[in-house]
Amino acid sequence: MAIRLGIGVGAHRDAATAGPPPGPFDSKSVEFDGVNEMLSRPSASVTGIYPDWTDPWTVNAWVRSTERSGATMFFGRQLTAGTMRGFSVGLYVGAPFVFISHDTSAAYYIQQSQTQTVAYGRWVMLTFKYTGATGSAADITMYINGVPQGSFPQPSGFTWWDRLGAASIQGGADLTLGMGSNLAYFNGKMADCSFWSVALSDAEVTALYNSAGAGQFGQPLDISGYANLEGWWRMGDGAGDDTGAGGEVFDQSGNGNDVAPSNMTASNIVSNSPGSFWNNVSCGFDGVDERVNVGNDASFSGTGDFTAAAWFKTSAGGTADIFGKWAGLGSRDWVLFLNSGAIQGYMQDGAGGVPFAGTSASTYNDGAWHLAVMTFNSTAGELTIDLDGGTDRVTVAVASRMGSSGSDVMIAARDNGSGGGTSHLSGRVDEPAFWSSALSASEIVELYNGGAPVSPVTHSANASLLHWWRMGDNTFDSVASSQAACFDVVGSSDGWQSNMENSDMGEDVP
Repeated sequence: MAIRLGIGVGAHRDAATAGPPPGPFDSKSVEFDGVNEMLSRPSASVTGIYPDWTDPWTVNAWVRSTERSGATMFFGRQLTAGTMRGFSVGLYVGAPFVFISHDTSAAYYIQQSQTQTVAYGRWVMLTFKYTGATGSAADITMYINGVPQGSFPQPSGFTWWDRLGAASIQGGADLTLGMGSNLAYFNGKMADCSFWSVALSDAEVTALYNSAGAGQFGQPLDISGYANLEGWWRMGDGAGDDTGAGGEVFDQSGNGNDVAPSNMTASNIVSNSPGSFWNNVSCGFDGVDERVNVGNDASFSGTGDFTAAAWFKTSAGGTADIFGKWAGLGSRDWVLFLNSGAIQGYMQDGAGGVPFAGTSASTYNDGAWHLAVMTFNSTAGELTIDLDGGTDRVTVAVASRMGSSGSDVMIAARDNGSGGGTSHLSGRVDEPAFWSSALSASEIVELYNGGAPVSPVTHSANASLLHWWRMGDNTFDSVASSQAACFDVVGSSDGWQSNMENSDMGEDVP
């Protein structure tokens, strides 16, 4: 029997394109330390949450992880010794991961993961569906923010199996949240975790993601009374939820699968929830060799109007690039950079003469967040540099723009012309974006939004938006091998990192 979500299921948009939604259904979550904290219920008193190998099931959870190494499991019923019979779901090096076992000693188990790292420093909804049709990985679908993902990888450093065998996986394990197989404790926050005795359809999982509308983040859905719901934990928002001594987190499904805390205090319930934060993460750069290269798409060049904008934060002096193209004195296109704390915008004149520059009146290496915007208006013949929504604005006359630079566009550095970087920024960058129009003064004020970033997708000038990088907030943004670090939300110029570490993506934002 399918669940009755009772709401329309429309076209899905990646959460990364979203602006902040209306007030969330949730306001709290439970935080786990990744060492020994968990919520659990003894096996003998669990109702309806112990599927066998032929039984369909779905686990859905909102998670915000602070760990990208090893396996960290957040839901399951899995013995930690012997056959490890049972199931658990979580993350493996930050990627969605599922483990289902009949007998590990005989290699009868399924152990699979997705290819891309997610859920580091940002809320995502992870869904794991098992149909029970064949007892193999073919029965499994993993979803990220309501979207089904592709085939499973075979990462190095781990043994992967895809055979369960025609035998029971029920082994008498306790129900656990915040810990799964082999004492793999979860490090991060969890909200609205649910278990269903049915394999939800793609449309039903998308509906659970509960996007508030086109261009909006998803947020937890009120699923009270829905069919096939065997367990639902509000993780702090349920009446009476308490992670202190003697407390419980209550099952809202009606099955009574309340879970008790281990090694936790009342302070493990925190005021941090899915949908309540729009901008969680930015990228930090060391000023030595770290940078993000977004390539040389033709849209960055040309002779027409454009706008380049980025939030930045630095305490360093000297010269350092924030965002732009640079291929030497004879072939510059455009670049936005710091010069002894002042912000400058350079653009090569179409006649090939000396570049035209706008320079801010004040300095901005004060360790605070600022928005720098550079525009070229070909009709007016003006190059403009704007800081913090018109607080510091300078315009210089320039007849035309030369747009034939062969350099790559870089964030936090400039292309040195031979495949490397120079003029590296020591500081942080967030939400850089590029338009094929010259934003007006009022549109820049709208973008600045009093010092709190807004979504360029929902901005009044979104029709001319060509590129936008969330710098950690996009679903798959991650400093991980063989994948882009900062995905282009609007275009196809994904940013590839050089010399960056996981810790460079941090919770320091405007």
